[in-house]
Amino acid sequence: MSPYASGNPHQPGDDPRYGPFNAGQDPVSPWPETYWEGRQALNPYAQEPRRTEEMRRPPSTYAPPVPSSPRITPQTVAAAEQLGYDPTVVNAPIVRRFSALLIDMAIYLVAVAGLIGISGIAGGAEGALIASIVAGVLGPVGFYGYRSAGDAIFEGSPGKRMLGLSMGGPHNLPVSGGAGFKRNLWMLTSVVPVFGLFVSLGMMIWIAAGISNDPLGRGPHERWVGTRVIETPPKPIKPVGQPKSSKKKSVKNKKNKAIKRGSSRN
Repeated sequence: MSPYASGNPHQPGDDPRYGPFNAGQDPVSPWPETYWEGRQALNPYAQEPRRTEEMRRPPSTYAPPVPSSPRITPQTVAAAEQLGYDPTVVNAPIVRRFSALLIDMAIYLVAVAGLIGISGIAGGAEGALIASIVAGVLGPVGFYGYRSAGDAIFEGSPGKRMLGLSMGGPHNLPVSGGAGFKRNLWMLTSVVPVFGLFVSLGMMIWIAAGISNDPLGRGPHERWVGTRVIETPPKPIKPVGQPKSSKKKSVKNKKNKAIKRGSSRN
């Protein structure tokens, strides 16, 4: 009896159109178990692996940046690329940064001494005494403003520039005025008499520890505002034998023509 006669085409049994069902075969499908395996053997595309999404993408042309110095570690390159800094420049060494701070202090003290001397010449001993008291009380505030202005305006205080250091932000952005004043706030702790000097010393040790542990050589105050102190990259050297500019040539040609005209008239 055909399974279609009972109204249930999926009833196990013999189907005169497709032959007998095999033992263990899914009764829902009338096809033998080896039917689709044979069909795949006949299809040449069934044997090829499926192409993933990565295989469909074009090959990448990205090349990692080449460090300009062996002092640049792979950790520095990876952190610079992640945060948007230049991965081909060298972090400023701690010793040179501390030396730049001492140079800035010396420049500031010379300037303050000059102002006290001018006050003494203009106002006598009393004027010099008043200027000395003002400098002693507001000295840390003035040094804070001096360093902050140098970092924001010149991308590095005079001490940094003298030692071949410079500052910058991510994506080659210049240091803003707010960033320059924020990163030097720790200097204002020395305003407090006696006790403030010890606090400033502790802040310097804390900053030095942060610089040594950061792959980009940044202290906590620089990570806060997003700045970085680096060694100033050398300027590209002009190749020897490069022709002079066309402007100089044109001026020289005009002079030669004028001389020729004058000689022809004579």
